[in-house]
Amino acid sequence: MEALEAFNIEFDDEIKYRVAGISDGFPYYVHLITEHLLWAIYDDPDTLQIANFNHYNEALKKAVETVQEHIRKPYDLATTRHSQDFHHALWASADTSILHRNIDSIYASYGRIIRDLNHANPQEKLTPIDRKKFSQRLNTLTKPSHGSVLKKMSDNRTGWYQFSENMLRGYVRLLAETNGVQLWMDEAKVPKQLINPRPSPMGSSRRFQSSVPTGIGLKDD
Repeated sequence: MEALEAFNIEFDDEIKYRVAGISDGFPYYVHLITEHLLWAIYDDPDTLQIANFNHYNEALKKAVETVQEHIRKPYDLATTRHSQDFHHALWASADTSILHRNIDSIYASYGRIIRDLNHANPQEKLTPIDRKKFSQRLNTLTKPSHGSVLKKMSDNRTGWYQFSENMLRGYVRLLAETNGVQLWMDEAKVPKQLINPRPSPMGSSRRFQSSVPTGIGLKDD
């Protein structure tokens, strides 16, 4: 979020924490969301150098649309043309900062997510699936037919799952937030570790290159 400060744009701490929570420790997502947040502010004729939640929500939608394909593709394979249960199961799997979770914990997150969705849209009330069917959903998400987005921890720990790629967790958190579901974040870690992450080397090619709206200069320009 340093870019907003560089442009003298005011923003609520809640936006800062939510971007950090979604980003799951990956600078890629911080840069992606922040770039689209800057554009949302720049394109708003009524803005007064203040980032509001309309800008934030617009930035999330654009970020979802522009996430790199190699990140998005497994999720699409897992959920396209399948029951919405698979969306909710993946959101539930990403509901904490803990990488390895058992089915009891994930199912508890799933129940909370369904309650939140029903509270937000009571006219489209969802009926949660039972634990047995939910377990089947998680198992299916480990299969190549569904992108192998999850994997089992080991053969010796039945019912424990993790994401096959940690970068995918950030995308799942981004999608959940875009759909009005706020996933849990470790608030104690957010201010120290995630708010102003510095770009890190990505190898021979950069995975993401930010751009600045034309006509906006930095303080030192």
